[in-house]
Amino acid sequence: MFYADVVAPSLARAMPGLRYAAGRLGPGSDVLGLDDQMSRDHDWGCRLTVLVDGADAAVIPKISGLFERELPEFYRGFPVRFPVTWDTSLSHKVEVATVGGFAASRLGADPTAELPVPDWLILTGQSVLEVIAGPVFADQTGQLAPARARLAWYPADVERYVLAAGWQKISQQMPMVGRIAGRGDELGSALLSARLAEDLMWLAFALSRRWPPYAKWRGTLFQALPSAADLAVPLTTAATAPDWRDRENGLASACEALLSAQRARGLPAPAAAVTGFRDRPTAPSTRRSPKPCSPRSPTRASPHCQPESDRSNNGRTTLTSSPTPTAGGPCAPSTAPGPTSAEPPSAQARAAPPLP
Repeated sequence: MFYADVVAPSLARAMPGLRYAAGRLGPGSDVLGLDDQMSRDHDWGCRLTVLVDGADAAVIPKISGLFERELPEFYRGFPVRFPVTWDTSLSHKVEVATVGGFAASRLGADPTAELPVPDWLILTGQSVLEVIAGPVFADQTGQLAPARARLAWYPADVERYVLAAGWQKISQQMPMVGRIAGRGDELGSALLSARLAEDLMWLAFALSRRWPPYAKWRGTLFQALPSAADLAVPLTTAATAPDWRDRENGLASACEALLSAQRARGLPAPAAAVTGFRDRPTAPSTRRSPKPCSPRSPTRASPHCQPESDRSNNGRTTLTSSPTPTAGGPCAPSTAPGPTSAEPPSAQARAAPPLP
């Protein structure tokens, strides 16, 4: 092991009292345990992150100088000094930083202290994984372990807001899958269905309290989620079926599966995840009032659904962390507007249940 054989002995000789952490953190498929032979065609070599507490920041130049002098060119046939995408110099890739500085460079916020709500809302799954997913080989700092624990998942109130916002986003576009196809734009409908399938996959990660990685590995890690078995077929159908009715059925089935997962977690949930959109006809020659529908409905050709939302608040969907829905305000955005003309079937997944 590069750390145990090379880096640790060097630090022990030159700086025996140093309290530091060392791990494989930051970008790279190996941080997620997903590297393979192809991964070695770029940014490949002995990479490591060495971190100290903020109070010890002054020692960083000394550590960096030590590594520049003592690290070899190769270790067991692997390069130690090599170029990477973001640094084309032939230099070692042992990053040295404070815990807070390293984390902020990935997140845009410093998790060594409590994060305010706006900072939680700017985090991306990939950026968090670059801090918490990789192995730590040694840790004598006082900041790294608490920071990683803090980033394990959102605080409860922020989580509920994020889940509600995820449902709301889906609700605003799901009705357009059939609407677009009804105007003869099959490509546009298919592209929208695929985007909605991706949004539903994101919601599966959120309901599982797992941070999603960036696109290359999202589907791979999705397969390990508890809800993956129930979602794989409907999401595949939503993304790939040639007929928009089948794609919409797939979206509706995925919504129902995710609502079941939400209910199983004890979070607020309506009886059905999807319902009719406005008072639009379910076929060109018929009309009906909106009512819950899903791929299990007798009328397969017209699921036209939207995720169910709270409609008791003057037609607004409440996204709030308080137990009692509030009227208006930035936490109660209106449900998505839709075309007013009668038209061939087009559905909407209606937005999130209110999450107190």
